[in-house]
Amino acid sequence: MKYTHLVASLALMFLSSGALATPIQGTALQNGLNGLTQGGQFFNVNTAQYNPDEVWQITSSGASASALMFEFTQYSGTNTFGIYDIYNPNTRLQLYSGTATTGSKRILTVNESQGAGKVKFTSYSLSPWSYATVNNFTSSLFGYYLDTRGPNNSNPGGAIFYSESVRNINTSGINGGNKDHMVAFRGDNKLRIDVDGPGGNGYAPFSSGEFILAMEGTNFNTFTNPGLSPTATYDFADFVVLVQSVNPVQMNIPSVSEPKPGALLLLGLLGMLYLQRRRLPLPALS
Repeated sequence: MKYTHLVASLALMFLSSGALATPIQGTALQNGLNGLTQGGQFFNVNTAQYNPDEVWQITSSGASASALMFEFTQYSGTNTFGIYDIYNPNTRLQLYSGTATTGSKRILTVNESQGAGKVKFTSYSLSPWSYATVNNFTSSLFGYYLDTRGPNNSNPGGAIFYSESVRNINTSGINGGNKDHMVAFRGDNKLRIDVDGPGGNGYAPFSSGEFILAMEGTNFNTFTNPGLSPTATYDFADFVVLVQSVNPVQMNIPSVSEPKPGALLLLGLLGMLYLQRRRLPLPALS
């Protein structure tokens, strides 16, 4: 009986330890988020990641605001970011273009009354005013993407990277696919952050209805093929954005991404037991 209790305790410790988190290398992401946090200390980016983080849906408000926090990459001037249809990833709606800078804000709205296979998403730019619409999403579910290919595929190592790990197949076929290119952090209503950076609107609570998404924008296969440049850094600081009024969705079908050692260890333990503000105001839209 004591042995059974020990195994159960180890399993619970393991679940709460962040061992299933995506490893983040270097200090770029941590330092970048620290710099936008009042008091200079954001969550530990390696242990505070929120899951699930692959599939998303706008809340009942029907609109989601977002703000670009920073891009630490030489391709910040050409990267684009947006949402895609999880059932047809070729259907995409861009939220941020390569000209977007820190503090840029967007509004994303959804209208599900278009009929089957005709869910309407619209992206609004607040300043200058502009909008773009895609009218044929399969459903109101979506993922986030980062396109780092550049004009005419000019960026070496660039590709379209998705919040769904299973879609991130290395373009050269080296080292397999299914690599996680996005991590998420959820607000706790205690930290205060400034999405606009120095000279912005000041610190505001990072609420539980907000998430920070951080993306890695280079193929990981560049580690095993030095001929490809630039080399992936695993720093997940290539595009960092705050989003609000969205919820992650736990899909009924388990992720098909490759098993992680931590997950296998947890299964083993269970076997022994014989078988758990952002104030981005939404405009009045007609």
